[in-house]
Amino acid sequence: MRKLFLFVLGFILSFAVAEGKTPSRVLSLTPGVTDMIQAIGAEHTLAGISDYCVWNSSLPVPPRIGKTLSPSKEEILRLKPDMVFLYVEQQNIISFLDQAGISYKAFHHQKLGDIYDTLYQLGEIFGREAEAADQVRRIKALILRTEKSVVCREPRSRILLIVGREPGSLKNIYAVGTGDFLNELLESLCVENAYQGSLPYPRLSLEGLAALDPDLIVEILPDLAKVYGTDALKKDWLRGAPYLRAVRDGKIREAPADLRVEPSTAVIDLIHALKEMIYAD
Repeated sequence: MRKLFLFVLGFILSFAVAEGKTPSRVLSLTPGVTDMIQAIGAEHTLAGISDYCVWNSSLPVPPRIGKTLSPSKEEILRLKPDMVFLYVEQQNIISFLDQAGISYKAFHHQKLGDIYDTLYQLGEIFGREAEAADQVRRIKALILRTEKSVVCREPRSRILLIVGREPGSLKNIYAVGTGDFLNELLESLCVENAYQGSLPYPRLSLEGLAALDPDLIVEILPDLAKVYGTDALKKDWLRGAPYLRAVRDGKIREAPADLRVEPSTAVIDLIHALKEMIYAD
């Protein structure tokens, strides 16, 4: 009975905010949403952000409340937010917020369209519809200019985007599948994802890599690049898979250590970086 009461209370609070009461103390558990809140000029409402959020505002940095997938529940309660922003996959936190009667908004973040939808929704929540629309137009205009700036050749180059692996080896390699916004950026650059399977982030063995044998491998591993350096990461391929076409041809590209990879306005810098790495020759 108590759980039912808390669920109904959480729904009522969520409905009250959605009906027009602009939240003034919000928590963002995701770097992408934090970025977009700043982009539309609503960062003054942020009372707490996750450890991985980047803060670009001149305002003081809000309290950090833990990792994206495991924020401190004690901190969430202590900060007394009137709304929490997170992703739909964070079901354990959503359950906690329901039980605590805390209003929240859960966003999708797989596709470019999800970025646009999130910006529009944040614009409505904070009464900054014009600013949100400007950001959407800015991203769409850049993608359109990018599509016009590259020359499409057939067959298209087959690119494998790596977003996770162990340093010093080629173990636990995770690539980008076809259902991700990064795949859409590849399409805008007139190249093809070497992986065409159904998994969103396939884990690839060396045998799987050999079967794909991409023309170019692009590693987007900013955290590892900061610690180990891009040159060290590139050497892993020379030692571990010299037989791959991309390795033989010197077609291994390491993303800069400061590159942000998140579904937000950060795609503006990301698409520039991808274009530079893909068309470096």
